[in-house]
Amino acid sequence: FGYQCAGGGPNKTACMYGGVTLHDNNRLTEEKKVPINLWLDGKQNTVPLETVKTNKKKYTVQELDLQARRYLQEKYNLYNSDVFDGKVQRGLIVFHTSTEPSVNYDPPGAQG
Repeated sequence: FGYQCAGGGPNKTACMYGGVTLHDNNRLTEEKKVPINLWLDGKQNTVPLETVKTNKKKYTVQELDLQARRYLQEKYNLYNSDVFDGKVQRGLIVFHTSTEPSVNYDPPGAQG
């Protein structure tokens, strides 16, 4: 995991992340839903609250990212260059946390 990474900026590098979460005593009694704000061309779009969820107390950004990308691929076919006339040049995924700095990156093409 890299802290405050930004691909393509001077003296900065793209981030790769991952990790292992605890197994013992890491389960919630009730599933937690993680809200998503989706903006396309300056317009906010509704995303069902059930889209990203977890049953863990501590989880990795990678677990949430996988669910968010799955939604974007299923709904908007994000990784097909023919969609949007091949005009998807960049994007921004931001995960806001209550205790750590926000994690953000460009899903179509993180470059270092």
